[in-house]
Amino acid sequence: MIHEWYNAVRKACGCGELASLQWLLEHPNGKNVYGWIKQHQVHLNLLAFTAGKGHWKIVEYLCQIKIVDELNTPLKAAISNGHTKCVDVLIKVLLAHECYPNFSPVEYAAEHGQLGVVKFLLDFRPDGSIHADAWWSRSRDSLSCAAAGGHLDIVKLMHEIRPQDGKTNAMDRAAGGGHLDVVQWLHANRIERCTAVAMESAVRNGHLDVVKWLHRNGFSYCQQQLRVDG
Repeated sequence: MIHEWYNAVRKACGCGELASLQWLLEHPNGKNVYGWIKQHQVHLNLLAFTAGKGHWKIVEYLCQIKIVDELNTPLKAAISNGHTKCVDVLIKVLLAHECYPNFSPVEYAAEHGQLGVVKFLLDFRPDGSIHADAWWSRSRDSLSCAAAGGHLDIVKLMHEIRPQDGKTNAMDRAAGGGHLDVVQWLHANRIERCTAVAMESAVRNGHLDVVKWLHRNGFSYCQQQLRVDG
């Protein structure tokens, strides 16, 4: 019975059916399921599943009934899928418990190409006691994270608002990911240059167009002898 009831709970979460979810969990059978979820920590997947779907009202409800203990995994799910309202809800719950995420939300959003979440965090002020820069001060490598994922729009934004985040590994990571457009933009707009890692990782990952561009532009040096088969 518990497993079947839990499956119904999960279905309601996935479909965004708040009224059905409330009925299921407030039913006598639901109270048993609640205890089972808490005991087996299934709530980690349940809340992350819901946050990844973007159903913020259900995320809020699950937090209100304290069926969850750990919020970092759900927060990552919300960020990676671009659900800013869920991000808002989860961060506010964390702050209410005087906690910060155990990772950088800005860097995670940049890495996953979620420009909307990055912009949301730029202006995020849940209350007067927290300055928006508190989130950005926890980010040290957001530009490089965006470069690694090939997200040029976020790279440009970071260059504009956080130029100090730029490091040589931004170009290295873009090259390793095969993101030639990002490599070229960084070369044209940043004073940092790549290291030998750029060529090495581009060769290792089979990004021939990047290898050729690096060679043409004088970045063919390596820490070790490289051999390109074929």
